[in-house]
Amino acid sequence: RQTVATADSLRVNHRVAYDDSLALADAYPALGNWRLIYPDDYARACYYYGRLLRSHGNQVDAMRAFIAGTHAPYVQRLIPLPWFHDYHILARIHSNMGTMCHLAGEFELSYQMYDLSAELFGKVGDTTLYYYQRNAMALELAEQKLHDETLTLLSQIEAECTDINVITKTWETKAILYRNIGHPDSVIHAVIKLHSLGYQAASGFVMLAQAYWSLNQNDSAIYYAKQV
Repeated sequence: RQTVATADSLRVNHRVAYDDSLALADAYPALGNWRLIYPDDYARACYYYGRLLRSHGNQVDAMRAFIAGTHAPYVQRLIPLPWFHDYHILARIHSNMGTMCHLAGEFELSYQMYDLSAELFGKVGDTTLYYYQRNAMALELAEQKLHDETLTLLSQIEAECTDINVITKTWETKAILYRNIGHPDSVIHAVIKLHSLGYQAASGFVMLAQAYWSLNQNDSAIYYAKQV
């Protein structure tokens, strides 16, 4: 429990990951034996150990740790533990699972994980992370080339969310959608809007280079490729 508390402190107060692999490797199974008494601590141990395994490239065991963490709120399947409270860490677990599914090309499953994550962030009142997860859901729709569904969800975010950083990310999602469905002019418009909001990630320049290349505007394509 002290190991998990230290990891919490580093994440919340210093925004760094706890990297004592031996301590986490001990805490994860030890708290598993006491899961019904300390379910919050067990969920945190699963989260931190899963993150550590991901950072070391061990995706299979990382996913196993995250899945174990989703069991923390229950005595058995669908029988809740009344003294489980850390839904914020549970939301982070589902977000990590969504990202791993996305990287594996499992976009529909990733959408489901992000949906669960958004619901849990909403439950604890973290509206910013709620809308980030909603945007992540839109991204998974965009990867499936679902034009109307993607734009409908993004419109809901824009109508409800006041966080400029979230709104900025929606333009990146739009650019990815238009790239996937072959609308280079719309890609250019979305990325220019993205840049005007101060978001200068390399992915935007990549999409500009690709869009101009598909329009046979080779000088512009090379210019943005050089920015990357």
